[in-house]
Amino acid sequence: MKLDSLKRYVDNLDTLNWVILKYSQGMFDGKPTLDINLTEKKVYDYSLAIIQLYGIFENFLECIVCAYLSALSKQITLYQNLPETVREHNLSLSAKLLGNNFSKYDSVTPEELVRNLHSCFDVASDSYCLNITAFRQHASNFREDSMREFLHNAGICNVDKMISTNEKLKAFLGITSGESVPLSKYFEYLKDLVQRRNIVAHGEMEDNILSSAWLKQYIEYISLLMDSIYGAVLDTYYALMIKNGSAKYLGQPIETFGDSIVGINSKNTAIKVGHILIARNAKGVLYWGKIESMQINNIPTEEVTAEQAVAIGIKTTFKVKPQYNYYIYWDKYV
Repeated sequence: MKLDSLKRYVDNLDTLNWVILKYSQGMFDGKPTLDINLTEKKVYDYSLAIIQLYGIFENFLECIVCAYLSALSKQITLYQNLPETVREHNLSLSAKLLGNNFSKYDSVTPEELVRNLHSCFDVASDSYCLNITAFRQHASNFREDSMREFLHNAGICNVDKMISTNEKLKAFLGITSGESVPLSKYFEYLKDLVQRRNIVAHGEMEDNILSSAWLKQYIEYISLLMDSIYGAVLDTYYALMIKNGSAKYLGQPIETFGDSIVGINSKNTAIKVGHILIARNAKGVLYWGKIESMQINNIPTEEVTAEQAVAIGIKTTFKVKPQYNYYIYWDKYV
């Protein structure tokens, strides 16, 4: 993962700079000439890390929207059954891309854009093709508002909820459980990162460069923010899969055991270890996780077929409750 590579690079900066310092002080005999100014090097290291970190985040947002729309279009066979927001922006963003410079999107041609649009509105056609590349367009760097608008264009409208309920992100930001803070609090690091990125990208010298310790903090923040956004995408996706019937309804459990085991009837649904178990509470909030193991009559099994309607024990990765409604889902695109 690119973020892990950047973290390893930053983790080694202090050690590397120490080696360079000792090298220049003559610690190593017979050394070749080394002309490195450590003060300048720290500026370049900082600049590289800031540009790379923001680039990773921007690429993540573009890729996750494309992956989401691709998976959605494979599961929802009729264009008119796609969320209205997706259909609306498929048209408007395609038209916008037709009028834009194609240099950034050289994988798509005007002819392809028009052909895909025609497939979406051709009532005689039994298939359609979204102009997914058009959804990658954005006019500015991703701060709070522009990020929210970008995700909303693809129908992902719950990102604020997922960010503000991410316990790891809240702990990182020093927000205690139950504490009410402005939503902007969750985006202060991002706002600062974008500002720093713009200064560096325009060749200006940043007076207040971040130490490697602080760069690690920014990397951790972006990692947690990306996790929150990924959760929002999955939340939106699974809700649609329940709505269109792709997620198979199992009902409420016969019994739950501890925090992670559900005893439930399979209801002639094909279920395998590795499938996704989705739970929905009375307020419509979703929880999900992979099936880690299954048992029938206390005997481990890897699979239950669609011909069976049996009581099974399912161990999953989230905290289960007896009042939830449960669904089974499998999708190689997620």
